[in-house]
Amino acid sequence: MGRSAPSVSPKREEEADSISGGASIQTLLEETYHDLTPRQRRIADFVAGHTGDIAFLPLSDLADMIGVSGASIVRFCRKLGFGGFEDFRDHLRAVVRHKASTATRLVSTLDVLQTIDTIFGSFVDREVGSILNLTREIKEAQLRKSAELISSSRRVYIFGEGPAAAAAMLLEYRLRRFGIDTVRVSETGKDIFEKAFGVDSPDCIVLFMFTRFSEEAGILLDRASDTGASSIMITDLLSPEIAERVSEAIRAPRGSADYFQSMVCPILVAEAMTLAVGRQLGKKATESLLRFERLRRQYGYPRLGPSPAGNRSSTNRRERCREETTDV
Repeated sequence: MGRSAPSVSPKREEEADSISGGASIQTLLEETYHDLTPRQRRIADFVAGHTGDIAFLPLSDLADMIGVSGASIVRFCRKLGFGGFEDFRDHLRAVVRHKASTATRLVSTLDVLQTIDTIFGSFVDREVGSILNLTREIKEAQLRKSAELISSSRRVYIFGEGPAAAAAMLLEYRLRRFGIDTVRVSETGKDIFEKAFGVDSPDCIVLFMFTRFSEEAGILLDRASDTGASSIMITDLLSPEIAERVSEAIRAPRGSADYFQSMVCPILVAEAMTLAVGRQLGKKATESLLRFERLRRQYGYPRLGPSPAGNRSSTNRRERCREETTDV
């Protein structure tokens, strides 16, 4: 029995897939699958499950991931009717942009959840898969370089808008404990210039950018280029064009572009970057953390709040202590 064509996505995604005109990727794969060579079928199987990822990968990286030559991928793209890999990738980017709406992805996810009983278990399984993928995507050398850029800078500007603001806020919180001067940037529109104006050559800009490349990110990167500041981008949109504009680019995919994408992976990257910076700073980081703790204790912090059970719980504890003392 011959192999069947790979399943790409539900009906809704197939309709969205044809946004740039012509047949959808699913239709093209189904129509050509049985005419493909074994190597081309291998490529087709990968494309079926990684449409969103391929849209922002350079040819060499994609070839390494599949384990074929770049020439094989180009021939595969032409077999589907595209002029070559770049033409194929542009088509996929149009598809991803169409699916980029959080509402669209959430609706697709809710449709799937109607067919399963364990929401939490299913969600955790998907996130575990994305986390494991991170270990293959992110190299230790990338974290080391990012830590060096941050540690050697005068000031660190950390940008994140929408859900990505959570990762930006966390990284700012951690770096401040190391004694690093940080500026969190969450402004959009004309307000972005108030923060962008302060960027100078000794500084570093860290950008958390997912789903789309915003105008504000472009302004900050332009400012980095004009002043000589370094820049680090954590993104799921890593294209050659973006990579060329930053000092270090870290690709952090968050799962299928067809479904709801959480901030679990970006948060993990922020935490890993914190540890890398701490290791880079060494004794300086440790001393800063101890100074901060001494400052808090000087004013009686951290203070313990009241017991959830209220005064009655405190009274019961005191009575138990008196009873134990009497027994002794």
